[in-house]
Amino acid sequence: MTSTPSIYPIHRLPPELVAHIFISSLPKIGRPNRNWAPLNISSVCMSWRQIAISTPPLWSRIHI
Repeated sequence: MTSTPSIYPIHRLPPELVAHIFISSLPKIGRPNRNWAPLNISSVCMSWRQIAISTPPLWSRIHI
């Protein structure tokens, strides 16, 4: 599978930086709800889903 250049600048960022941006989007206080960042972020595209799934701090505050 060959990679084609993306026209979206976010796809050119290193995954570590994107993960940091995702972590920064988390609320500082309060309990998460169904519109909480990890759930929304992981639904945008396949590359964002892979980054979100591989970023444990995004999921550590979920309470079931």
